[in-house]
Amino acid sequence: MSFSISMPALIILMALALCLVMVAMGAVLGRRNRSKATVAATTALVPQITPEPAPGFSMSEIVDAIGTLLAAQEQRRQDDQSALRSDLAALRGDVEWLASERMIEQAIEMCREGAPTQDISDSLGLSSDAIRTIRLLRAH
Repeated sequence: MSFSISMPALIILMALALCLVMVAMGAVLGRRNRSKATVAATTALVPQITPEPAPGFSMSEIVDAIGTLLAAQEQRRQDDQSALRSDLAALRGDVEWLASERMIEQAIEMCREGAPTQDISDSLGLSSDAIRTIRLLRAH
């Protein structure tokens, strides 16, 4: 069994391979440049964040001030987290309401089409009592 490939197909395959190599090289060089930029930025920031002794303050006063700031920051984080939880709970309620509305609409449509109660229950996850209620309400 021999395998042969035409010249145009070989050229296309070589061109694709070359493109893949070029993309890989670009990714490697881009990552290297980003790494160099990050190191340069970090090196430039080190003198700015290195603590200098504050004139007129003792080390214990500075530690106490930092502790106070950290405690305040932690309290803000907890407050924000509580607000986020309540917002998520409200959103969850809205989504559940929308989903139940959509399920009821689908159940009504399936009832109109004459689908059996078990099929509606299986596809939408509604109880058979809920489906009977929908059928009764649809009749009126």
